Amino acid sequence: PIVLAVVTHSNFMQEGEVGDKCNRHYPARTKKPRNNQVVMLKYKLEGKKLVLTGEDCMPVIDGTNMYDAGDELVGLCRKDIGENCIASMSEVTMPMTLKKMK
Repeated sequence: PIVLAVVTHSNFMQEGEVGDKCNRHYPARTKKPRNNQVVMLKYKLEGKKLVLTGEDCMPVIDGTNMYDAGDELVGLCRKDIGENCIASMSEVTMPMTLKKMK
């Protein structure tokens, strides 16, 4: 078997085969994949084409939950965003407060 990891944006995970097969694993509140959510689809190679095996989409990692138990947005930590993105964001957004965590 060949293991192939594909990284994409949540918007693309809502469309096509991934959206059709995996949308039941997305949060009911938003109906879209969470940041850093990971799902697994199995394909087989037939000639020069990848074809779904027919197995169910499997959840691998739930991703970052953006809402607390009271359905309120939670603040993000710097580690959730990353220092490179923080630097880019600070150039185009108003000042913000992020929790510093190790």
